[in-house]
Amino acid sequence: MSSQETAVKGYFFKKPRGRSLSNWQRRWMEFCPISNGKATVSWWKTEKDELNNRDKSCKGTIVLHASQSNARPISVKDHCMELTTGKGESLIFAAQDSFSYDTVKKLYSMLFSDLYAGTLWK
Repeated sequence: MSSQETAVKGYFFKKPRGRSLSNWQRRWMEFCPISNGKATVSWWKTEKDELNNRDKSCKGTIVLHASQSNARPISVKDHCMELTTGKGESLIFAAQDSFSYDTVKKLYSMLFSDLYAGTLWK
């Protein structure tokens, strides 16, 4: 990880966990860069919630371990991605635009196994 990578923050649409027929929820999300082999993704109802009472108002957090987690694009919505931990937890979210999506994708590029398929065997 370069020292220039910073957390990505903004409004994204999150699919509620375990409720496949539920509506997407607009959430303020923070995608922290991978550091020492792990990263966290946290979300709040609004940006104001994060700014005013970061820990108490946090609606959820998922911890990604670089050696066990993976990321993949999915086609259920435009600019959509799934992050999965080694413990079977997953987070499905969609960015509001391609720029936000590409920024998160770049931040977690090492978790996309298909980006590196075959390169270890060269």
